[in-house]
Amino acid sequence: METNKKNLMLFITSFLVPLVYYRLFFFVIAPPQEIYLSPLRKIIGLNVHHLHYGLILLTISILLLLFYKRNIFSTILAGLGLGLSLDVFIPSLFVKTIRENELLVYSQHLTDTLILFFIVIAMALGVYILERKILTKKRKQK
Repeated sequence: METNKKNLMLFITSFLVPLVYYRLFFFVIAPPQEIYLSPLRKIIGLNVHHLHYGLILLTISILLLLFYKRNIFSTILAGLGLGLSLDVFIPSLFVKTIRENELLVYSQHLTDTLILFFIVIAMALGVYILERKILTKKRKQK
């Protein structure tokens, strides 16, 4: 199978996995009447959704694609990340919230947000430096 076709099939498959998993879980395994909180949410007390996991996977896949190459791993991570994020995207548009509460939470977490941005930049720099070292080592071996 040609590489682009293989990558497309990997992406589509991994993109659909979160949709199928979470919808089966929601409608069949644990219907909405049963309130379910993941162990992680119970332990840390944060409102973690699969959107957050998807964004983490998308970030990792973007860094891999930027500094390395497209391969099976980065393609699958991109598909899973986007699938996780988009599965909750439309429903989140219809969640009723109080705008004042949203703005209050937004204003209270500038430091946390800056730390997150710093972590992503540090990850990007780390991956870039690692990639440069690998290239330098390969050149010396030739």
